Amino acid sequence: MTERGADAARAEAWIEDALRGLGADERPRVGWEARVLAAVEEPTGWRRWWARRGAILGGAMVAVAALVLLVIWRPWRGGRPAAPADLVVMIDRQGSVVRGQSTAHVGDVVHVAARRGGEHRAIWIYGEGGELLVACPGGLACSAGEGALAAKLRLELVGTYTVVALWSAAPIAPPEGAGRDAAIAAAERAGATVIVESIPVS
Repeated sequence: MTERGADAARAEAWIEDALRGLGADERPRVGWEARVLAAVEEPTGWRRWWARRGAILGGAMVAVAALVLLVIWRPWRGGRPAAPADLVVMIDRQGSVVRGQSTAHVGDVVHVAARRGGEHRAIWIYGEGGELLVACPGGLACSAGEGALAAKLRLELVGTYTVVALWSAAPIAPPEGAGRDAAIAAAERAGATVIVESIPVS
């Protein structure tokens, strides 16, 4: 190898060594990743203040939205839902009382009670021919207590009597002037709950 070639080889080796050591002093110290993550997760200065203010503001907005939703929806607006309507029919057979749809006899007294259900209640009792015998409330055979309306009727004739009990959130129109079926249909169209029971009398 000539002297010029040896000089070129030494220069090349020197350059390679210099390139390999380039930036060695610039390498980050051990643990730099943890310090960077901590700085990102834990903002300082105005960034910390803004993050806390944003969290407080966000929580307040959620609370206000929930309050507005409750005021608009208000599940208690209509009050507690009414208990299911209940019709009780009892036959007074000269000292013995039978509850249910048992066959009655002439001279027995039928007791009817419309309980719970809507705010307004009515009881209509029709005879064999469809004639209206009792209309409650308002008649002498009617009585009202807390959460119930009651009626009674002495069964004077053989045949089938029909008891109609009604419940509604609105006042129930009396059935005068309308036949049994027409009065029931009108009440149902007005939104009333209707229960019908028949009492055979022998």
